[in-house]
Amino acid sequence: MRILNLLFLATCVLQAAPPTTLANATTQVLEAYDVGQSIEPLPIVKQKDRRALEWLQACLSDAIPRNPFLKGSRFYKEAEALRALLQSSPADFDSLLGTFKPTLAGSHAALWRWGQAHSRQGTFMVLQRHQWENILLNSSGPSTISGLALRHSLCFALAEGDETRLATLKANIGDELPNFFQPFQRAFALLGGPAPRLYLWALPELEARDLSLSRIGPRIYISPIDLPAPTDATWVVPALATNLSSDQSSLEGDNLKEATEVAEQMRSLGRKGFYAPSRAPLEALALFYFPIDIRLDAAGMITSIRMGDAAYAKPTP
Repeated sequence: MRILNLLFLATCVLQAAPPTTLANATTQVLEAYDVGQSIEPLPIVKQKDRRALEWLQACLSDAIPRNPFLKGSRFYKEAEALRALLQSSPADFDSLLGTFKPTLAGSHAALWRWGQAHSRQGTFMVLQRHQWENILLNSSGPSTISGLALRHSLCFALAEGDETRLATLKANIGDELPNFFQPFQRAFALLGGPAPRLYLWALPELEARDLSLSRIGPRIYISPIDLPAPTDATWVVPALATNLSSDQSSLEGDNLKEATEVAEQMRSLGRKGFYAPSRAPLEALALFYFPIDIRLDAAGMITSIRMGDAAYAKPTP
C-alpha cells in the first residue's frame, strides 16, 4: 500500500510540474537528438506552445512530418512549404530553397535532416548544397542545428579542398566561432603534404608500430570498431573509452583492456588493421570527426581528407 501511495504522489508531482518555456524545451529535445537519446516524452510546455514542440518532434522523427498547426496560420504555411520541399525532385530544389524561410525550430531540424540525406546520397549539386547550408547557417535557428550545419560545411570544404568556401564561411561567421575554424585550418594544411607519423598497434596482434601512415597503405580509414572500414582501406581504430597519454608507449590497465577488446572484435571480423590508443595526435591534426577517410598518392602525400558526413557521401555531381 505504501508503494502505491508513493507512486500516486510521484504521478501527482509530475502532473503538477510547472511548464518550461518553449525555448528551454526545444533545447532539451535537440540536445537529446544530437547525442542519440530518445526525444520522448516531450517536456511540458504551455498549451500555446504545444503545437510547435510537436512539430519539432515530428520533424526529428518522420520523413514527412504531419502539419499540426491551424490551417491558414503563418506557421501552417511554413510547415506546408517545408513539406513541399521534402517531397520535391532535385529539379525543384533551387526554386524551393530560394523561397523557403524557416522560423520554427522544427523546420530547421527537418531541413537539416533532408539536406544531410541528399548530401550523403550525392543528389545535391555543389551550389545546391551550399545554398542549403547557408540557409541553416545564416538564419536565427537553434544553435544545435546551425552547429551541425557548420561542421557539415567545413567537412565538405575540406573533402573538396575548397579554400574559397572555407574563407567564405570564416568571413561570415568566423568571428562568432573562431575555435571552430582553427582546427579545420590545420586539417587543410595537411593537404598536399606528407602523411603524419603515428604510434599505432597492429591488430589483432597488438604489436607496437611507430610509422608514417604512408607505410600502411594508400587509403587510411579511421573509425570505431562498430563502423567497419571499407575492405580496400587500411583500418585504424581509435580508442574511445580511454585515451592514453601521448607520452606513454605501453598499454596498461583500462587502456590495455579496451585495446584487447578491440583486438578480439577485429579477430572475430576476420580483419586486420591498427589501433590508436591516444587520440591526442589525431586531434592535434584536427582529425576528430569519425569516420575519417584519408587518400594518399604514390609518393605518400595526402590528396584528400573526407571526414564526418563527407566520408559517408557519394560523389557530388
